[in-house]
Amino acid sequence: MSTMRKPYRLIERKGRNIQVIFDHIPERQLSSGTKNREEAIAWADAKLARDTGQLNPKLAERTTLRDFAKDFFSPSDPKGFIKRQKARGYSYEATEYERRQGYLNNYILPAHGGMLINSISDVLIEDLVLDLKSVRNGRQLSNDTKNKILSAYADVMKEAKRLGYIRINPCETVQKMAGGDGGRRPFTEDEIALFFPEDRHDLLFIWKDLMWATYFAVMKDTGWRPSEVEGLSVMNYYPELHGVFTIGSVHWHDRVYKESVKTTRKGLKNRMGFLSDQTAELVEELIRYNPNRKFLFQLNGRFFTDTTANEHLRDAASRAHIELDGRTQYSFRHTFQDFYLGRMPENARLLLMGHTHTRSEYSHLTPEQSLRRILEIQGVSDALNRKGDPDGQPSGSERR
Repeated sequence: MSTMRKPYRLIERKGRNIQVIFDHIPERQLSSGTKNREEAIAWADAKLARDTGQLNPKLAERTTLRDFAKDFFSPSDPKGFIKRQKARGYSYEATEYERRQGYLNNYILPAHGGMLINSISDVLIEDLVLDLKSVRNGRQLSNDTKNKILSAYADVMKEAKRLGYIRINPCETVQKMAGGDGGRRPFTEDEIALFFPEDRHDLLFIWKDLMWATYFAVMKDTGWRPSEVEGLSVMNYYPELHGVFTIGSVHWHDRVYKESVKTTRKGLKNRMGFLSDQTAELVEELIRYNPNRKFLFQLNGRFFTDTTANEHLRDAASRAHIELDGRTQYSFRHTFQDFYLGRMPENARLLLMGHTHTRSEYSHLTPEQSLRRILEIQGVSDALNRKGDPDGQPSGSERR
């Protein structure tokens, strides 16, 4: 019984990787990257499926999601996802991939890992996302976190589609949770004043604890990410400058301090910031309270989680009569971004944010706020209020 000829042929030479000539690319020999014939055939089948938009039924029929996605975002990069991200210029620090691997291990694979990858539908994914609960405390996750988990799932299924395991990416038709960007929306200046009243008694009433008051005050003043604030050590504080500086952060996945901060390939690999008089006093008091501490913000000698910090934020907001409406501790970073937009030289603001360019999605100003901000820039307001000729020169006797 004859078998159907495959639309490619293998060229095997001793001691060299197997080359493949495809019918649809007749003038090129492509390396399979392996000397093993079975692996070369699998590579050729997958490439053929990618190039022609066809499903590879043999792969789909025997592969579970766990088989395909194990260690997907890990440094070993088994499917080459991180490598291709870097090639596209979307490389992120290890902490971001650790976070996504955590979503995969804690939420996605426990629910769907045992299913064949081509049997997972958009309905199943949507049902999963809608009912996601924290593995730590069993509470419903925020819409923002649910959307991040869906994004990680979509990365996995996009790669499965590219390699010919599935025909369509079911995540593409799953609607994101409403208000999922709540954690990025800033606080207003009035809300910041309620969070951080000048009176010390009132401040401690809001936060109930010196450490938490200091932690959020530093975040408010610097615009640092929570992991960067949590990794702040006593040695990072420069009292004579009212400043802080760090090259490290607490990694989300294992809650360990490492000398790295979240950044893209073009981002800055350090963080710096200046503290208000109130915040500097809080930091110094916290150091005096425990002069032997290495890190400013720990609970019983251990780093805390985002969940713990956000619980304290919710309690403080309740006492300050502030409606969070989905906002999280990360909102302080965007509050800082908006507050200083147009109020300091752009290069200085970007330096403090750890950015190399302005990102439009980081501005939450309304048109009215933008106009008012422009008027605040030195010289603009005076020029507009100046009497005289259209060119701004004084008229009549006012000229000298």
